[in-house]
Parts: sequence; structure tokens; C-alpha cells
Amino acid sequence: MPPRRRSRRAALLTLGSVIAFSAIGCLSPKRPRTALASETASRPATPCPFAGHNCYSDFDVRASRRRLKTALDADLRYIEVDVNHHPPAGGFVVTHKSKNPPAEPRLDDFLEPLWRKWRGQPGEHVLIIDLKAGRSDAVARDMHRYLQNHRDVLSAYAPDGTRRTAGTVCVCLTGSSHLGQAYVDLAAETGELLALRDTGPRGRGKKAMRELLGRPRRPGVGYLTLSWPVVLSGTDASDDPTDWLREIVAGARNRGYKLRVYTLNARKPSGGGLASGKWDANWRACVRTGVDMIATDDYALATEWWHKIGVNWAGNSPPTPSSTRPAKSSHKSVVIERNGAAVR
Repeated sequence: MPPRRRSRRAALLTLGSVIAFSAIGCLSPKRPRTALASETASRPATPCPFAGHNCYSDFDVRASRRRLKTALDADLRYIEVDVNHHPPAGGFVVTHKSKNPPAEPRLDDFLEPLWRKWRGQPGEHVLIIDLKAGRSDAVARDMHRYLQNHRDVLSAYAPDGTRRTAGTVCVCLTGSSHLGQAYVDLAAETGELLALRDTGPRGRGKKAMRELLGRPRRPGVGYLTLSWPVVLSGTDASDDPTDWLREIVAGARNRGYKLRVYTLNARKPSGGGLASGKWDANWRACVRTGVDMIATDDYALATEWWHKIGVNWAGNSPPTPSSTRPAKSSHKSVVIERNGAAVR
């Protein structure tokens, strides 16, 4: 065969192979494109909203340290401790009770593991200090001293509550508003706050909440704290509280508050799996409406639920009834717990 004819034949065979392989590629199912590392890194991560409720124990010091360790091991970024001011014990002791407080751990020593971990961990954290008892002047003075010892990692605020510098840790003072205000007043005299206190409605129901959210924010107040029964008091017994929660969240953000709801616990369904259902309805309602902090005692379960289920609900509107209702049923899919009883 002449050389020119052979080269033409080879070209035709090559072209036929390319067409054949292209056809096979079109017929075969396409694999989903793997996201590039740069694309994944550019997506903003939604922080886990769960807050460790009462991360200590009143049984003994070892039990207290174990409970705090459990919360830190669950990688919770919002942690609450109760404190009682008792000068004979050296200042603040971590306890909910007022009897025999010197037997409880001192705040300075107890939170050392938290400070060690949070100092080297990026992102925002909130230490929630629940002030239980003490003389207002002594509480204000010792709280000011304690926070100054950790000033290098704390967010700092002007006396009116405007944030000046963003640290890796913010401090929320809750519990006694009288004691929290005593700290705010003392720190304001120095020109800098290292903690903001919280507020809440004077009563239950929508009227009390709307009155609170309709008032200007007071200086030194940065958090809105609500118990779950207070949230539900703004709805009828059969209502899904999602729309009401959205109104609260919008009002809180409009006033510059971070919203914390307490205490929402859940019982993991039997069977070993972790599927969404009526057991996690309250968590879902808070997550999809944008509640900033959801206090719970179920540290490990809450973080597991968040990474497997909750993160997919964050910022989403409620599913349409057609996508969530079982066949031949007119019941709503969201089940709200009221006083231990499920209400559809």
C-alpha cells in the first residue's frame, strides 16, 4: 500500500476511535464533580449554635471537672457556669447553691482548661457566667479583676456596649441583673467593658416580648435570654412556634442582641440511628429561625445532631407541607413539646 494511502487510513481509524470513546462517555452516567479545596474553603461555615448549660456539677469537684471536660470535648463554643461570690473562698466559686460554697471549685482554677483550649482556637466563643449571689460592689470589683486577667483574648466594648475590639471570647453576664449591672457600672467608669449583660421580658406572651424589643437597647446589654416556656407563651397550644421565633430573632438582631434560648434537651431515638423526627422538633425550630445559642445538657448528642442533621437546616425556611406530611395525614410535621407532652 502506498505511504500516502496508509497515512490516510491511520487518520480515519484514529478519528473513529475518538468518536467511539466520546459516545461511550455520553452514555455512561456522569460522576458528580468534586468541589475544589479552594471552593470548600471559601464557603462560610455555620457555627454550631448549641451552648453547654451548667457545665459543672454540684456533687463534687471531680464531677464538675468531668462535666466541663465533656462540654469542651464536644467542641461547644458557648459554655455556661453558675457562680456564687464568697470572699472567704477567695472570690467566685462555681455552684448553683448558696450553702457551703467554699467546698466548691474556685472560678479562677475551674475554667483553666477552657481558657487553654479557647486561646488557641479560632472563631468566636461565649463564656456565660450566671451570677447567683453576692454583694454587688464586691461582685463588680472581683468580676472586673477576673476579666482583666484574660483581657488578651476577650472582646472589648465601649461603655455604651459598642464593640471596640473583637477577641476570640465574649463574656455574657446572666442570672442576677442587679449584679450584672453592678459590673457594667463599675467597668464603664474605667472606659471599657469586657463583658455585656443580658436582658429578658417582664412577663410572658407576645405583648411583653414586643414591648422589650420595642425599647432601645440599654448601655452594656448585649444578649437576650429566654426560657423555652416563655417562647411558647407567645403561641397557642396547637401552634408551631416557628413564625413567632422568627419575629423574636428579627427583633433581637434589630436591637443588636444575641439570642439565647434555654434549656432544650432531647432524647435520642432508639435503634442506633440519628434520624430527624418529633424528638428534635424544638432544636430544628431554633436552628432554622437563626437562634444564636441553644442551651442544652445533651452536649455530645447536640453536636452530633448538628453535624449530621442540624447544619442542613440552618437558615432554611420550614419545608412545605407536601414534602413533610405523611400520606393521608393532615397533621403538621413539626411537633412541639409542651410540659413534657407532644402537641401537633
